[in-house]
Amino acid sequence: MNHKLTLKIKRRSQPGWLCRLIMILPFLFGTCMDLLGLPWSIRYAIDAAWLALVLLMIVYRKKLSWRNTKGLILWVVLFLLFSALAYLPRYQSGLYFLWGVRNHFRMYAAFFAFATFLSESDAEEYFRLFDRLFWINQVVSLVQFAFLGKEGDYLGGIFGVEKGGNGYTNIFFCIVLTKSIVCYLCKKESLSACAAKFVAAMVVAALAELKFFFVEAALILVLAVLLTDFSWRKVLIIAGGAAGIFAGAALLVVIFPDFAGFFTGRWFWSNAISGAGYTSSGDMNRLNAIAVSNELFLKNGWLRLFGLGLGNCDTSAHQFLNTPFFERYGDLHYTWLSYAMMYLECGWIGLLFYFGFFGLVYAKIGKIGQSGSTPVKCHCWIARIMAVLCVVISIYNSSLRTEAGYMAYFVMAIPLAASKNEKKS
Repeated sequence: MNHKLTLKIKRRSQPGWLCRLIMILPFLFGTCMDLLGLPWSIRYAIDAAWLALVLLMIVYRKKLSWRNTKGLILWVVLFLLFSALAYLPRYQSGLYFLWGVRNHFRMYAAFFAFATFLSESDAEEYFRLFDRLFWINQVVSLVQFAFLGKEGDYLGGIFGVEKGGNGYTNIFFCIVLTKSIVCYLCKKESLSACAAKFVAAMVVAALAELKFFFVEAALILVLAVLLTDFSWRKVLIIAGGAAGIFAGAALLVVIFPDFAGFFTGRWFWSNAISGAGYTSSGDMNRLNAIAVSNELFLKNGWLRLFGLGLGNCDTSAHQFLNTPFFERYGDLHYTWLSYAMMYLECGWIGLLFYFGFFGLVYAKIGKIGQSGSTPVKCHCWIARIMAVLCVVISIYNSSLRTEAGYMAYFVMAIPLAASKNEKKS
C-alpha cells in the first residue's frame, strides 16, 4: 500500500515540476547564456516540458475542469483547424507550418496545463517567488546600468543583456504591479510594500526605456479601480500611482531627452502611425501594420481574410526555418509586432481567434469571480487585467510570442486552477 501511494505521489508531482520548469527557466536565461555561456538552445527545454504536459493532460484528463474550460478549448481547437485548412492553398513546407504552430499554440498548451495541474496554493507560491525575483531584478538592473553601461533594449536585468530583453521585463513588471495593486485593494498587502514595488518598477522602466510601461501602469490602475469592490484605498492608490507614473516619466526624459512629450496625445499618435516606421527606416509601425500589409501583400479580400498561411512568414535562429517571405521582407520588422505577424499569416479571421481568446478568458474568469471565494476573486481580478494587457502588449511588441509569454498565460490560468480546486474541496 505504501509503495503504491509513493508511486502515485511521484506521478502527480511530475506535472508540477514541468510547470515549474516553464515558469522558472526564462528567469535564468541571463545567468545561463550571458554569464555561463550556455547555448541559446536551452530554451527548447521549455518545449519539451509543454509537450510532456500535453501528454499528461491526456492521461489526467479528469483533473481539468471541463465546465470552466470547454469553451476555451473549443476556441483553440477551431483556431488550429482553421490554421491548418487555411494553410492548404498556401502550402510551402510542413516544417514552416509546424514551426508556426509551435510559436503560437505552445502558449495555449501551457495555459491549459497550468489550469489543469496547478492549484491556488501553487499560484500563491509563484507570486511570492515573483516578488523575490522582482527585487533581485532591481539590483541586477541597477548594476547593469551603473557599471556595465547597459540601457534601453539591452537592460534586461535577470533576463539578460541581449537586445529585446526588456520585453521580458515589461511583462514581468505588469504582472508584479497588477498583483501588488489588487492585493493592496483586497487588504492583502500593505501600502508601503505596494508603493515600494511601484517606485522601483518606474525607476527600472525609465532606465530600460520601457516608455510604454507607464501607459500600461496607468491602465492597470484604472482597471484595478473599476474591477475591484469599493474601498477608500482606491483614493490613495490613484493619487500615489499617478504621482509615481509622472515621476517615472520625468526620469525617462532626463535619461532619454528625445522622449520629451511622450505623454502628449499628439506625440504618441504621430509616432504610432508614422510612415517612417518602428525604427524610422520605412518599416512597419504599431498602428499602420495592417494598412501596410494590405498595400504590399494582402491585396484582395481572400488574402485579408485568411492570410498567407501560419508559419509562412516566420523566422528562426535556424536557417532552414527562415521562410522566403522573411528573407525578402524581414527588414519591415513585422515580426516585432504580434498582431502584425498574426494578420499576415492568418488574416482577419486569425486576428479574431487570437484576440478572441483573451476576450473569452476575460468573460469566463468574470463568471468564476462572481461565485468564488475572496482569494479566488482576487486572482480573477488580476487575471482579467492581464487579459486586457495581453491585447495591448500584442499591439505594442512581440514579447507574447517569446518565452516571456508563459508568465502572462500563467496569470490568466490561475482562476481556472483555483476554482477547480475550490470545487473539489
